[in-house]
Amino acid sequence: MIGRCPHCGIDLTMPPFNDREVNEVMVVMNFRQRVDGDEELESIEKKGYCDICKASLKDLEAQSEE
Repeated sequence: MIGRCPHCGIDLTMPPFNDREVNEVMVVMNFRQRVDGDEELESIEKKGYCDICKASLKDLEAQSEE
């Protein structure tokens, strides 16, 4: 398994876990559903959170500081 969100790159096993999806199977299934359905994924910077795992921009920044 990859251990990271394929859209935003956040590590699924590391904190913070603020209301985001950490189950890798669910993250991958959601990502594949969107990609296979030709849905365009907006950037996390534009939307403020990841469309796939629901990690916020603050979560991503906090994890990169550790």
